[in-house]
Amino acid sequence: MVRTPRWDDPEAGILRDLDGEKGWQAFIDGIPLGRPQTAEDIGNACAYLASDLAASITGEALNVSGGRQMH
Repeated sequence: MVRTPRWDDPEAGILRDLDGEKGWQAFIDGIPLGRPQTAEDIGNACAYLASDLAASITGEALNVSGGRQMH
């Protein structure tokens, strides 16, 4: 979960239908890492996959979800 303006838009935001901050906290409570993800978390995963360190990785689905999605 990355909190973007889409969550908070007063007219069409996701939290509007999820009881506001209470809904956001419910999402966070479901993340084993205990915190929402950041744009930097996503960027770090992308940078790794674009680096030579990931030269042998092909066709992988990478969940940057703090443990919320595990396969």
